[in-house]
Amino acid sequence: MEYKKKIVRTLKKLSFVMWDRYFGKAPNLAFFGWINREYDSYKDFVLLDFSVRPVWFATSSKEYSSKIADILNQEHSECKRVESFCDLPNVIKLKPNLLSEKSVESFGKMVKGFKEQNEVQK
Repeated sequence: MEYKKKIVRTLKKLSFVMWDRYFGKAPNLAFFGWINREYDSYKDFVLLDFSVRPVWFATSSKEYSSKIADILNQEHSECKRVESFCDLPNVIKLKPNLLSEKSVESFGKMVKGFKEQNEVQK
């Protein structure tokens, strides 16, 4: 049962993942869970496959992908959208992001400017 301790220890290291299900036959198990996304109501998946050594992982999380690789002591590989690989009719269609990174950054600078201006006027 040493494999179980290693699996539990690894799952706990990824405290930002809400673990959901597992499959396989011990000790060759794979676990998947979900990461809440802060900017919309969607969730990103995480899959850890303990049937290979070192443990293999996959995630749809752009924000946590590098962190997961670091925790698992693995090389990071960027997750990409399927439509950048090929044209398929059965892909997830994203809604346009009205608040792009640049617009959020610009808004932050504008707010900072207003605060600074108010400080000078006082």
